[in-house]
Amino acid sequence: MSSPAIRLPETTRARLEEFQSLVRKIKVTEGILAGLFGLVISYVGVFVLDRFIDTPAVVRGALLLSGSLGFGLFFPLKCHRWVWGTRRMEQVATLLKERFPSLGDQLLGVVELAREGAGLGTSETLARAAVEHVDSIVKDRDLSGAVPQPRHKRWALYAGIPTVLVVLALLLVPAAGVNAMQRWLMPWSDVERYTFAQVSDLPESIVVPHGEEFEFSTTLSEKTEWTPSEGTVRFEGQEPVSAELADNKFKFTVPPQTETGELAVRIGDIRESVDVQVATRPELTSLKASVKLPEYLQYSSDLTTDVRGGVISILKGSVASFVAEVSRELENASMKGAPLSVEDTKFMPEPLEVVETETLEFQWEDNLGLTAKDAFRLKVRAV
Repeated sequence: MSSPAIRLPETTRARLEEFQSLVRKIKVTEGILAGLFGLVISYVGVFVLDRFIDTPAVVRGALLLSGSLGFGLFFPLKCHRWVWGTRRMEQVATLLKERFPSLGDQLLGVVELAREGAGLGTSETLARAAVEHVDSIVKDRDLSGAVPQPRHKRWALYAGIPTVLVVLALLLVPAAGVNAMQRWLMPWSDVERYTFAQVSDLPESIVVPHGEEFEFSTTLSEKTEWTPSEGTVRFEGQEPVSAELADNKFKFTVPPQTETGELAVRIGDIRESVDVQVATRPELTSLKASVKLPEYLQYSSDLTTDVRGGVISILKGSVASFVAEVSRELENASMKGAPLSVEDTKFMPEPLEVVETETLEFQWEDNLGLTAKDAFRLKVRAV
């Protein structure tokens, strides 16, 4: 079978291919800029939210997913529409019909003539005349205005402004910018939120005495870039408690609590929560004294007595041993500031030789970090 006698003029083909290339460049550029805009805006969202709250992983993941839709979904669809969908000359001519209906129809007819030739039942002479006529029209015609709804300049502006802001953030506050980038790219990782205000000793949890006012304090770190003059804490929706910065430290006096809850800490852009456990103080449940009298009295056994009353009279020259027990497992104990050995809920001072009247002062701390409200004083009278 012979090829069609009518060929598409090189000038017409070149102009169509030039228009095809222009359409593809503009539409692909639009897709890239729109995808970039989505990614940058989703990152900016994480950066801004992190300045006010510890953005949850679910929110960061949703922002990353929505920001990736441009490149992951819409960009491939756009490429299919404007690259694959303009691969044939008749498709390009059809695009031209939207802006130049008459010229587009003529070009579409010429392309079909060149493809089918005499198979369309048209006189070859008339066909050639039509092809040459269209070629003469297209030769000096500017087709760039026929690109369907070009928005590449608008998208360049949309993507450019937030991109400049991101670059400025990375240059001016690199620690915050890089931290937000990590938390945005890896939303379910354990990357902690960066704050301009930094504290060095904020605990995850504390134990406070039941029904008693307690003090909560924290110190600004040397690395802090922001030095707030005031901070607040709020326990479970109660009235906030404020404290001013003094000696680089915030000291909050929190009202008495009877139930466990969370203490919301707000210092500068720090938004943290501290678990507060409420517990009773460790109380002295038993204090026994075992007294070994002087040998000249020839007592075969030691005398044992309970001395929680706080006073005991002992004969001079005797040796007294004490065993104390409290209501909770102990961390440490002391007598007159000197450390004592502890075992579970008990502590035992070294045996004391009674020479003169003196007062023994006992203090202890349980495994929750609570101490007795006041030191226990035992007066030993030498008689």
